[in-house]
Amino acid sequence: MKNTILISALSATLALSSCTFVSQIANPLPPKGYIATTGELSVDRNDCRVICAQAMGESKGFSLFGVIPIKQPSETVAVKNMYDAAQRRGAKIEGESAYFANRAVERSANYYVLWSRPTIKASGDLVQYLPGAKPKQGN
Repeated sequence: MKNTILISALSATLALSSCTFVSQIANPLPPKGYIATTGELSVDRNDCRVICAQAMGESKGFSLFGVIPIKQPSETVAVKNMYDAAQRRGAKIEGESAYFANRAVERSANYYVLWSRPTIKASGDLVQYLPGAKPKQGN
């Protein structure tokens, strides 16, 4: 009787402590380091100018045991932090026709013994559209 309880407790501990097992259940996200690029806009045009190059923002979450989400990271918060970072670097966005070109979103998570830390990072170039300028020929 004692052996079966000990074996079941040991197997449950091993199953719950396995990072790959826990990560597949908790976060059906792409693997660590996966980068998803979004948008088809390019800064290789005469009617655009770069206001802020490589603005970055991130959002962090927290999961207990890697399975129970306490706080989920948000891509919306990461993009908002990207705008805030561009403004802190001196970019004036209000009243401008500005957008992010070459935007990339990276999802990752760090797993520890009792908790995990999922993170979403967003980066991109803040570009202003110049309506009076003519685009390059041949694009």
